[in-house]
Amino acid sequence: MAYYLGIDGGGTKTLSAVGDERSTLGSARAGPGNLLRVGAERVRDAFSNSIAAACASAGIRMDQVSEVCLGAAGAARPEVSRALNQLLAELLPEAHVQICGDMEIALAAAVGDDPGLVVIAGTGSIAFGRNAKGETARAGGAGPENSDEGSGHWIGQRAMAALKKADPDDCYRRLSMAVRNALEDINKENIEEAFKSGTPVPELGGSCSPAALFPAVLAESNAGNPLVEGILEEAGAELAGLAASVCGELFNDQDCEDSAKSSLPPERSAIAVALAGGVFRHSELVRQAFTRQLAKLCPQAEVRSGIIEPVEGALWMARQAGCRP
Repeated sequence: MAYYLGIDGGGTKTLSAVGDERSTLGSARAGPGNLLRVGAERVRDAFSNSIAAACASAGIRMDQVSEVCLGAAGAARPEVSRALNQLLAELLPEAHVQICGDMEIALAAAVGDDPGLVVIAGTGSIAFGRNAKGETARAGGAGPENSDEGSGHWIGQRAMAALKKADPDDCYRRLSMAVRNALEDINKENIEEAFKSGTPVPELGGSCSPAALFPAVLAESNAGNPLVEGILEEAGAELAGLAASVCGELFNDQDCEDSAKSSLPPERSAIAVALAGGVFRHSELVRQAFTRQLAKLCPQAEVRSGIIEPVEGALWMARQAGCRP
């Protein structure tokens, strides 16, 4: 029997899923798997741990895996793809390895081969879609310095601004306190310097990224802080802008007119939009703001309920590759 492995190498965690031709047999998670953010040594450990645990939960040996698909940020860069290929070749020397972008496995998990788009909001953010002609487009995903609108990093940066704002308003004080508590006893100057340089912070168990503040921001939102609610609603609107950009590029007015003239039922002209990532998963405010804003920007969009798991798309792609002659 053939066994397949899908891996989602994210900025916060690595997920691995093992399956046969029909079902998922086992899965496991480990630490960050984003080569660009945490480096080769930590990524190798994350891959090794998650793959070994997933295979163990499936009741198979690692050397029984014949096909692997890894989705990772930055995979389009040749140097990143080569490094990831080398890591997996060392861990699974007998398997055939496919490396692709994290947005590709997310889209596969959402719609398989069908048209549609997925919006990912985790440590970073991106919108990626494909139309009926097989054409693809993306928006965002250029890293924290250039985009990542509405992501955990973006939200953390907005929360950091509360530390710099001398405002007597209670909302700012509460958010500032939540940020400081999240970063334990690090003082303001060290926090800001760590965020600029990416210096590892032992208290956080890793790099001091603004995305590490998302749980604290979320808790303050759940406590009813209107300032934080505003940040999360703005994040949802920013993410809707990314989705609308992809919709506009792939599903233009002519496509709509052609659908209207066809014999297909009206619901088939809707654009399937799926959501992925921890920001969407944990913040209802972000999801609601996203859905409202996208309805204004792209009325055809039909946001699917639930949050998809990109690792399932990676496993699906591994199966597809294994079935090819």
